[in-house]
Amino acid sequence: MRSVLIFSAILLPALAIAGCGYGKSSTGTAIANTNQITNVTVNPNSVSLNAGDVVQITAVALNSAGTPLAATFTYSSSNTQLATVSPTGLVCGGVWDSAFVVCNGTNSQGNPLGGQTVLSASASGVTSSPIPVSVHPAITSITVGPATACTEAPNNPCCTSITQTQQFAAKAFHNSTDITALVGPMTWQSTNTPVATIDTNGVLTAHVPGLTGVFATNTNVSSATVDFRACMPIEIRLHLPGDTPGNLTTSSNITQGQTLTVEADFTDEKGFTQNSAPVTLLSNNPLVATVSGSIISAPSFGGAGIIAVCTPPTCGGGVNNPVYSNLFSVTVPGTSPATTVYATTSAAPPSGTMPSIIPIDTSKTPPAVGTAITLPGVPNSFVADAVGDFAYLGTDAGLVTLDMNGNTTTLVGANIKGVVLAVSRNGDSAIVANNAPPLGQQHVSVFNRTSSTFQDLFIDGAVSATYDTDGFKAYITANTGKVYVVSPANPPNLTPVTLPAIGTSSGSIASLASDPFVFFANNPDGLDVIATCNDQKQAAGPPTNSTTIQLVGAVANSNLIVAVDNTGIDIEKVTVNSILSANPAPFTFNATTCAPPVSYSNQFVDFGLGAFTARQLLVPSNGTGGTNGSHIVVLPAGTPKVLVAVPGSSGAVIPLTGSGATEAFSGGLTPDGNTLWVGVGGSNTVDEINLTSNSDTVQISPALKKADGTTATPDLVVVKPK
Repeated sequence: MRSVLIFSAILLPALAIAGCGYGKSSTGTAIANTNQITNVTVNPNSVSLNAGDVVQITAVALNSAGTPLAATFTYSSSNTQLATVSPTGLVCGGVWDSAFVVCNGTNSQGNPLGGQTVLSASASGVTSSPIPVSVHPAITSITVGPATACTEAPNNPCCTSITQTQQFAAKAFHNSTDITALVGPMTWQSTNTPVATIDTNGVLTAHVPGLTGVFATNTNVSSATVDFRACMPIEIRLHLPGDTPGNLTTSSNITQGQTLTVEADFTDEKGFTQNSAPVTLLSNNPLVATVSGSIISAPSFGGAGIIAVCTPPTCGGGVNNPVYSNLFSVTVPGTSPATTVYATTSAAPPSGTMPSIIPIDTSKTPPAVGTAITLPGVPNSFVADAVGDFAYLGTDAGLVTLDMNGNTTTLVGANIKGVVLAVSRNGDSAIVANNAPPLGQQHVSVFNRTSSTFQDLFIDGAVSATYDTDGFKAYITANTGKVYVVSPANPPNLTPVTLPAIGTSSGSIASLASDPFVFFANNPDGLDVIATCNDQKQAAGPPTNSTTIQLVGAVANSNLIVAVDNTGIDIEKVTVNSILSANPAPFTFNATTCAPPVSYSNQFVDFGLGAFTARQLLVPSNGTGGTNGSHIVVLPAGTPKVLVAVPGSSGAVIPLTGSGATEAFSGGLTPDGNTLWVGVGGSNTVDEINLTSNSDTVQISPALKKADGTTATPDLVVVKPK
């Protein structure tokens, strides 16, 4: 016969309780009695405790509206030899003494008690739902793992596709004895809930590709954390909605102000296809095309590439091998509106004056020089973001930002001195190289404008840098032949990863528009290639006219890489092939298997000048050919010429016609790619070059001065892209 032990206690002053649950209003309508207890709840709703341990349970009395009421509770146990409850709701894993002080958790032989019972709480005749109680020997360890074991093999990835589930199981031990059958439910947790969540029964649901940890807890003992992987995408496809497999639309001409909806789907390691995949869409030229969710908008003219990315922390967290889609090419035909051109000089100004930036308003006829913008130091470099909001200047006073909307400068880093190598597309981050100290003390500063912080990385001889579209990684080349990989997206872990020396010298670097590869100039190879998913140098690079590559650039809306050699340029068409063509799913995605296959075709344009040294390579946003936005510009040193090429066509040489012009130093293209503004030595002017007519049409003097009072060359010129 089952015995029941009942304790009573008055926890709060009792209220007068009406005998029935309803009264009547003056109109005779029944109304609820708010003092009537209709429900009793207990927290927690299950208990697992070691024999001899004590845990508090809390009862609450509620009326029909769910409002707590003061009440006197009694507690009962269905097996008073296994668990008993004090008047205040203290549950003993065993038997309380008469004073409810000592909880005895052993049987007559001195062994720990073990088994299951149920408790309940009652007030005013209302009883709670039964509360399962498990009493057991002390848990010394817990193990967890998938209920069904998986042995990973090349064609059997141990992962779970998103939206799918994985059952986990746990075992509890007292020393070496399995006591799982005696303990109560486990408390399950996922360490990365965006990737996967796990319910009270140990059923884990995958939400986003990546890694999480799973562990179980019982009576304050936790298992070791085991890894769970939500399957990574091995191929992401970006296209127009309604496309059929194998017939995807991956480019579009849209008009300014128009919107376009695109769709991303992917195939994962298991071969499972997910439509409307949980990836992020980005634009590599937000001035021309912006993305919100899956909708592309076209605010201005030119070209842009749209990609879908799976990069940490929002996708692929813990795996850390980024995955990029094909490039969706956007072209917005039209002529860019008038803008502002900024000119300054690396020459020190006359004594008693401050360096300055001269804005030139191109909406005026002729373009008009505006009010000088004061700089706190003499600049050595000038780089703008792709959005047209901020530019960064390296100066002898430190790192300076130019707000191109308000035409104001700010010294943001007095301790950051050096040359600006790269600026992230949104202008939130900049990479500055200081190669003045001796070897071993040279460093690169990575500045974060949002937090106004920077971190120094000790890198000798840094000469060039590039950011991925998503800002997940940046690559820095050094003249030592090394390439360094840093992750500005995660400042707490901002440390360089050094790739081995790859050649005798290393120079300019550029990211492919769709982001799976970066290309850099390196002797004796010509162009070397690194896969961004694993930072591994690829066995073969694109063919080039010569191995002496000076500068490298990338087109925004096409997978075109442009490389300058001694006599001309290589226009490399890069075809990123389906990874599934080389390695059909299923297969395990990792650093060895993540890089897609790639092939190249090259057009070499010889400018017919013989050997030259390039000061700057300017690559248009639109590389689709024709005359609208596809002009590639090279500024050669020591000759009064500008070199221009169009993909699919021959090159052209444009003479600088300003009085005394000797050479072009630096400049920028308008977003439509049809106009070049460039600082010219000798004439010391900023010239407008019409690239559709191949003519030097306007020369503007910014009247910058050197220390001796003579006119300075505007050798640092930036075009505000909007």
